[in-house]
Amino acid sequence: MLNPCIKLMKECFTFCSSCFPYYSETLITVNARKYQVVRLLGEKSLSFTYLVERTSPTSDASNDATRLFAMKVISCPFGDIDTISNALQEIELYKYFHSAHIINLYGSQVSQELDGSRTILILLPYYPLGSLQDMIDRNLLDGSTVSESQCIKIMVSLCKGLDILHNSSSRAVGNMKASFDSVSITVSDDAASLLADTPLELAVMSPTNYTEESFALLNMSPTTVLFRSDGTPLIGDLSICSKVKFEITESADLLAFKERIQENCSLPYLAPELVSLKKGSLITKEVDIWSLGAILYFLMYGVSPFEREEQLNGTPIKYAIKKGQYSFPQESEYSSSLNDIIISCLQVDPSMRSSPIQLINALEDL
Repeated sequence: MLNPCIKLMKECFTFCSSCFPYYSETLITVNARKYQVVRLLGEKSLSFTYLVERTSPTSDASNDATRLFAMKVISCPFGDIDTISNALQEIELYKYFHSAHIINLYGSQVSQELDGSRTILILLPYYPLGSLQDMIDRNLLDGSTVSESQCIKIMVSLCKGLDILHNSSSRAVGNMKASFDSVSITVSDDAASLLADTPLELAVMSPTNYTEESFALLNMSPTTVLFRSDGTPLIGDLSICSKVKFEITESADLLAFKERIQENCSLPYLAPELVSLKKGSLITKEVDIWSLGAILYFLMYGVSPFEREEQLNGTPIKYAIKKGQYSFPQESEYSSSLNDIIISCLQVDPSMRSSPIQLINALEDL
C-alpha cells in the first residue's frame, strides 16, 4: 500500500521528464506548466541549476509576470537512498519556512528513469541581482564599498532569517502550515511506487515534525545570500539545512557528513567545528553565527577574514579558522562597534557566539 503522503502527491499531478546535464532550448513540464531552459547557472556532483523561462500561461494572473525561474535538477543514482532522502527534505524545508527572509518554493517533481535512477526537479525564484558574492565582485571592479548603514541593513535581514531557522518560537506556525499545504510534490506513477517501497525517512514529509526543532543552514556563505529586485537580502539555499543539535557517533555518519560539507560548503566561512570534524563532534545552530561573522567581514573588507590572514601571513585557512586567527585592517571606514559584531560571531567556542536576536539588537543600536 502506498504511503498516504505519497498517494496524495501522486494524485496531485503527473510528470514526465529525464535528467539533463546541459540542455539547450529544451522544454520541461513542472506541475502542468512548461518551462524552457535558457542557460546553466551552476552545478555540483549530482545536481545542476538552470535558468528557465515559463512558456505556458498560468491561471494566476497576479503571478503571470513572473517568467524566469531557477530550476534545480538533482540526479539520484539507482540505490542512492541518501540523495533522494536529502532532496525530499530540502523540498519540505523550502515549503515549511515561509518567510520574507528565506527563499520559497514554486514547485517540485520526482520521476523514475528507465535505468532505475530518479530525477528530482525543484523550481525556485530567480533573482537577477544575484548573490552577495556577485555584489562584492561588482564593487571590487568599480572600486566601491558597502556603506556601514547598508551592512547593518543586510545583516539584520539575515539575522531575522537565521532566527526563524534557529528558534521554533520565532516561527508563525499558522503560516508555516499554510505554506506546507499550499504546494505539492509531483510524483510520476513509477516514482510513487518506488518511493513506497523505499526505506526513506518519509517523516520529513510532515511539517508537524518541524514545529519544535532548531535548524542550521551549515553552508551559509556570500554565494548563498541572494538579493530580491528591491535589494532586500534573503537566505537562498536550504540544500543541507539540518535539524540540530546532533552528535556524530558513527564512522559511516562522519564520512557521509564530511562529504556533504565538502560538496556544499565554502571553506573560508566554515565554523571550526565543521573544519575539524571527528567522531564525537557536536553540531549546533551556532555554526551559522560563525559563518555570519565571516560574511560581515567579507561585506566590509571584500575578503573573508581567514583568506586575508593567509594572504598577509601565510597562515593556512584551516589552521586560522581552528584558532580563530584573523585581524582587521588598520585603516577602515567602519566603526569599531561593527568590528565588535564580527568578534562576537567569530568565537571558537560555539557557546560564546551571539544569538541572532542579540545580533539584531546590537546592530540596531549602532
